[in-house]
Amino acid sequence: GRMADVEVSFDIADNKQDPTVVVVEISGDGQIVDGVSATKSHDIMPIKNTDPGKPWQWSRDQKVRIKGVTADTRISIHSRQMGLKGYYRWFLDNIKVTRITTNK
Repeated sequence: GRMADVEVSFDIADNKQDPTVVVVEISGDGQIVDGVSATKSHDIMPIKNTDPGKPWQWSRDQKVRIKGVTADTRISIHSRQMGLKGYYRWFLDNIKVTRITTNK
């Protein structure tokens, strides 16, 4: 019955040629908060080719807030293209889940 609000942060990198979209999803209790709405899934970012001469550069400190997390909450970070044919190569590092304290 105990709940908490958390922030999930991580770094991602891709080769700048694949049309990869990284997604954070939750199952169980909680809601992902994107500042406008609270939904069960949330796109972090489409990884875009910002510097074609430098593949595999880290896009640091991606963040998602989730409110109402319990022991039954499961957090998934994956590409939206799971199960599709083609190349969607990317790396994930420095995953951190931090409890958010609110001052009331």
